[in-house]
This record gives sequence, C-alpha cells and structure tokens, in this order.
Amino acid sequence: MAILQRQHILHLTLLEGVGPAAIMRIVAAAERDFFVGSGGIYDARELDFVRLGFSSALAQKIVSGLRDAVTLEKELTLIQRYAISWATIFEPEYPALLKHIHLPPSVLYWQGDLASQSSGASDRSSQENSKAPTFALVGSRNANWYGKQAIDLFVSPLVAQGCVIVSGGALGADSMAHAATIQAGGKTIAVLGSGLLDPYPASNTFLFSQITQNGGAVVSPFPLLMHASPGSFPARNRVIAGMSSGCIVVQAAVKSGALITARFALEQGRDVFAVPGPIEDPVSAGCHALIKEGAHLVTCAADVLGEYAQLLAPMRGAVSERTAQASLFGQGTLTGELSIQEQKKSHRIAREFQGVEGAGSSMQNHEQAESAIDVRTPQGHIMHCCTTPQSLDDLAAQTGLTFAQLYELLFELQMQGVLAQNAVGMWQRSR
Repeated sequence: MAILQRQHILHLTLLEGVGPAAIMRIVAAAERDFFVGSGGIYDARELDFVRLGFSSALAQKIVSGLRDAVTLEKELTLIQRYAISWATIFEPEYPALLKHIHLPPSVLYWQGDLASQSSGASDRSSQENSKAPTFALVGSRNANWYGKQAIDLFVSPLVAQGCVIVSGGALGADSMAHAATIQAGGKTIAVLGSGLLDPYPASNTFLFSQITQNGGAVVSPFPLLMHASPGSFPARNRVIAGMSSGCIVVQAAVKSGALITARFALEQGRDVFAVPGPIEDPVSAGCHALIKEGAHLVTCAADVLGEYAQLLAPMRGAVSERTAQASLFGQGTLTGELSIQEQKKSHRIAREFQGVEGAGSSMQNHEQAESAIDVRTPQGHIMHCCTTPQSLDDLAAQTGLTFAQLYELLFELQMQGVLAQNAVGMWQRSR
C-alpha cells in the first residue's frame, strides 16, 4: 500500500464510532473507485457514505472527522517522536495469525520486535513457515503461588521449543507469564487495553520495558493516548487470542477476563488448554468449567506441545518436566531426576513444614516462623507491611521490589505459614 493510503486507514481508526467493519466497507468501496474525487475519501460527501449503508449520523461523523487533519497529524507526530511501529491489516508487518480472525483491528501499534509474528498462517498445515509458534498464557489477577508454579512449569519448556508467549500485561498471572518468559530467555508479547503512551497498569511500566529490551513487544490496537476503560479489555482479549495458536488458561474465575480470552480463542478456531486446580478454589473454577466444555486438560507443557508435534522440534527434557509436574500436583517426586537447585528448594520447604508441624500450637507455629525472619531483610519488610491487608501494587510501592522478586518472596512466606491471601486476593499476616 502507498504511504498515503495507510494514513487514510489510520485516520479512519481515530474517528469515533468507526470500527473495523466500517473501515473494511470503505476500503472495499475505494478499491472499486467508488470515491470519484481526486482526494478520494477526503472529497466524499455524507450522501456517499449513506449509499455505502452507513446511517446519516455516522456518515456525518466520518465526513467531519476526515476534515479534521489535526487529529491525524498529532498521532503521526507521536508515532515519530516515540519511535512507535504500526501497520494496517493490509501490510506484511501485521501479525499473520491476527489477520485470520473475523474483523481484526484495522491498525496495530507496537514497541519492540514483532517480526516473529509477521509470517505464517493460522492453520497448522500452513504454519510451517512461521518463525515461532505463539501461545497465549492468561489467568487471574489474583493468581497465587500455585498459579506461579504452574506458569513457571509451562513457560520454560515452551520457550525451549522457540514458542512466543502472549499475555495481557495485567497484574497477577499475566505479569507472571511475561516475567517467567524473560527469565527463561524467551520472547513475550504484552497486549495492552490502553494506548501505548498511556500504558495500563502503570505499575508494570518497568516490566513492559523489560519485554521490549529482551526481544519481545508491547502491542496495542488503540490510539496512542487512549486511556484504559472497561470496554477496552474485551477488545484486548480478542487480540491476545487472535495472535496465538492456542490459549493456555491458568487460574481463572468463572467470570474473568481470562475466560473471555478463552471464549474468543474457541470462536477463532484456536486450541484452548486449561490447567486444573484445587476443586474448592474459586480462582480455578473457570478452568474447570472450560474442561467440562471440552478444553484440553493439561498438567505440563508436553501436553500442549503434543498438539503441535509437526510444527515443533523434537521435545527435550520430557522426563524432567514430568518430574516437576509431579512436584506441582502432589504426585510424589523422583529426587534423582531433580536438579540440585530443585532438590535444595524441596528440602527447604520440607524443613519449614516439619518445623511448623512440630510446634505445640498454631500461635507457636507462627511465632516460631516469624522469629526466624530478620526484620531488616526484604521478607521482614514484607511482613511489616502486611500487618494490614496489602495488594501487590501496595507491596511493590512500599518495598521497592519488582513483581518478580515479590512473587518469589511471597511464595516463600506463604509456604512458611506466616503470610496468606484473603478472599479478595490481598496479602496479610496469618493470624
């Protein structure tokens, strides 16, 4: 497409009430020379758009919006100033998988490297030319230590096979997925529910910079300065599903954004994988509902990779992964097959549990565990903060720790029995 033509499409996306369906109708009309003036759509009258099937009110908005050159000029200035990449659906840089959903976003913005998504196709038989398979990994904002352990279990083998991990950049499971991918040396893509220059949540700004610095990308289908709103997140979830070959759900409530993403994946003909959790845990109820509806029940990355055997290199380390799975789901361990680091962690946790079980009472258990924590350490700082319930954002602000550091320390304190999450996911000291 010519530069002027792609700017026409960008301009249309900035107009209120003009979505992908309307833009595709206008583009199709332009291709058959419907707009006869030398200025193309910029010379069109309200009647022209009414003849295309638009209401009079929308036709008036389109005409007046196209006459306002300032809006487009501001967006183009921001694109240049902040080195934002963008592509229309008609350009090869646009993610190939996303092109194949019904009415994808007409324009996509990103920072970082999205080249791994610009070739291939959504069906497996024609995906052999794709540079890297892509999986959505989504879950609850209130994901706990179980969710983190499950995410870590899945991400490393997927990254080892060259898979790209897509998630929504939100707190909880999304952040865990992005951080785990970076730690494993892989590429991850965060799809925002806001414009790139007003990233949401703001507390994840550092994580977003880490994503781009480590070969991934931060993506948005929204104008650069658009604020996040309740209506923008379903659209964000649709893009997450659309950019992925399959969707893995870890810890999701029955009514959650993660389940919305899974529904979109099903509608788009993509595979949906659900990780089971404790049967009494409401945070896993959505995963169990998906399994009942026919989603793949998965307990390790090998279960996912097995569905894409023809597209991926032969899997490595299946035995060690199954061993890690046994540790996660309480099926016993094969110590001889665990790494030294994993053995040390298992022994440390076992000693902590033994110490708690050997105490005379619940109060003694907590006092014994807390007495071993130096208040000058990060763990001690967290414990001091959690005298009253604290969110993850609160703890990050008060301690200065990154979310990845917090997840690790919170897990340790939770395993010691001195810290717990309440019904709404806030962290507090155990009573």
